[in-house]
Amino acid sequence: MLHPRIAILNSEDADKWQGYVEELWGKIFRPPIILNEFKCFKNQFPTLDQAVNDYSLLIFGGSHYSVYDDFEWIRELERLIPLYVEKGAKIIGCCFGHQLIAKALGGKVGKNPSGEFLLGIENVLVDKQILRHAQLEDIFQSLLKIDNMSSADSSSSMCKCRFIESHGDQVVEIPPTAKVLASSASTPAEILWYPTNVLTFQFHPELTNEVVVDKIWRCVKERLTPEASLESYRQLTDILPDSAAFNAVLFAFAFDFRTDASAFVSSRIADAVEKVVVRTRSAIEDTDRAVAAEYETLEDMNHAASAKYAELAEFGSSMASLAMQTAEQQKSVMAEVEKLDDLEGQVDRLMAVAGKLNEETMGFMRELGI
Repeated sequence: MLHPRIAILNSEDADKWQGYVEELWGKIFRPPIILNEFKCFKNQFPTLDQAVNDYSLLIFGGSHYSVYDDFEWIRELERLIPLYVEKGAKIIGCCFGHQLIAKALGGKVGKNPSGEFLLGIENVLVDKQILRHAQLEDIFQSLLKIDNMSSADSSSSMCKCRFIESHGDQVVEIPPTAKVLASSASTPAEILWYPTNVLTFQFHPELTNEVVVDKIWRCVKERLTPEASLESYRQLTDILPDSAAFNAVLFAFAFDFRTDASAFVSSRIADAVEKVVVRTRSAIEDTDRAVAAEYETLEDMNHAASAKYAELAEFGSSMASLAMQTAEQQKSVMAEVEKLDDLEGQVDRLMAVAGKLNEETMGFMRELGI
């Protein structure tokens, strides 16, 4: 496969979750990984051949249904799970998926021992010794670094993490092939591992606090006591879960990063570099297209400007010609004006002579006694 593909076996058909399932898991398994959704509630399932040959991982997600609800598609999933496992498919199960896989592989699922719906942030204890014996320390290294144990318990064989819990049922009897990797005060089977290709968990690392408050707490708060409802809300608004660290575990498990921290980080860096390269290449191509479009626009503008300049040049030439003609005409007019000035001078001189002659004539007539 050019890019790894993951199958999401979606068991949630509530309207409020439509479009969210692939988006939420897509934040853990990002491109170039390809996610394909199978709507199990519409009887869509990967074939055995697809599960093994086409997909690097099968994700069995959460649901508002119970594994004991009498729906044919749930029974079909339960029938397929052992076959997927037998074929060697890599599988993770979350909440409903965690419970259904346990039931399909010989375990039992029942109501929470408290009889109450659990919603909030739970302290989950991961067993370091079991991880070591199962040779899973490399897979879980990102989680082991997020240890919330107090300094007094720092030497403990347990690693304390915080996760979002939202469930009314849980695994009450462990399947014979499963190993318990983590537990909590409310849920003894928080993380189960089925050597070597199946990892399941009761909590929700794919969800954010905000999503849980908006889409779950508002709907189930009436099922809780007033005190439990307020405490649930406080936890979901005040406490940040260790989801990012566990999501790194899921990524490492999915692609079998069983080396060391540097190899895992290098792989994530390589993924990041590939994303940057892809985005950069796309940006360059977009820029090239934009530049080409701008060049065509500028070329069109240049042609238009050239035409306008030609018009202006022609107009300027006409104006220059007109100016030259006007100048020549002005010279002729000025010459005529100068002639008029000379004529006016001559007239003035003639008038002066005429005046003098008139005075001389009047003097001559007085002498004659006329």
